[in-house]
Amino acid sequence: MPERIPGSRLESDEKIDILIIVVQLDIAKSLSGLLESGLDSGDVSCGVDIRIERTMKQGLAAISQVQPDLVFVDIGLPDSCGIHNFDRVRGQCTDSAIVVLADRLTPILRKELSQRAIEGVIETSREKGSFDFSTRIGRLIGMG
Repeated sequence: MPERIPGSRLESDEKIDILIIVVQLDIAKSLSGLLESGLDSGDVSCGVDIRIERTMKQGLAAISQVQPDLVFVDIGLPDSCGIHNFDRVRGQCTDSAIVVLADRLTPILRKELSQRAIEGVIETSREKGSFDFSTRIGRLIGMG
């Protein structure tokens, strides 16, 4: 269960804006469902607004409309790929927590990710969009 973090949105009743930029709709729906159920637990009652975009262009447009608190970005999008996806999102979301979604983490990609301020990495080919809320979501939303 997410911990309450003093001064974070989990401590208040403010709405949390989450953006998921991923081409695979099944992963987006899984993440969305896990996020909604994780933030709708007995100890945490904050509103959540989850937006799903399937291309980098759409994701960047969504970021310009609403600065999300948390962004999940796939590094294998049809119109943009690689670690540059993280860099493009970070360029527009300097205060947002960002979690990278990767189908497979190669040694080169692991090295690139280790050199950036990334809040988390989910390897979707293994975990099929699973996410451990009890240890991660409170910290991600409470950052900043």
